[in-house]
Amino acid sequence: MTIIATNINLSFNLMDLLLVILVIVAIIAIVMLVKVLFAVSKTLKTVSIIVEDNQESLDEALKSLPGITRSADGILTEADTLVRELRPSLVKTLTEVEGITSDAHRLSTDAVDTVQYVAMTAVDTMDNIQTGVSSATDYVSLIKSILESIKSVLK
Repeated sequence: MTIIATNINLSFNLMDLLLVILVIVAIIAIVMLVKVLFAVSKTLKTVSIIVEDNQESLDEALKSLPGITRSADGILTEADTLVRELRPSLVKTLTEVEGITSDAHRLSTDAVDTVQYVAMTAVDTMDNIQTGVSSATDYVSLIKSILESIKSVLK
């Protein structure tokens, strides 16, 4: 009779388990690092190609920067000088504009008051004329009645 062993005894301690997990994590980290390095390498190759293709334009742009800077500095200096020279005139002009604005406001207020006065006077005049016409009409009616009475008596 032959006996076949059906029991397998496997034993390991916690230190061995942690060591295996650490090795697996290290392998994953190395694989990820290699992927990142490949991506960075690919990006650097692309950037290098772009810089090589545009090297002439970049050189021209870098050569023209000092001239542009000098021009901008000259423009700013000139603008500063103009502002310093014109500042008193600007203050005076703004003061005069403020005075003109206040005068125009005062004149427009006076014009509005005048138009209101003329309108009220016209309304009062029309009322007086209407009253006078009504009174005249009343007098004419009264005279007409008197004349009709005299006429009827004379007949």
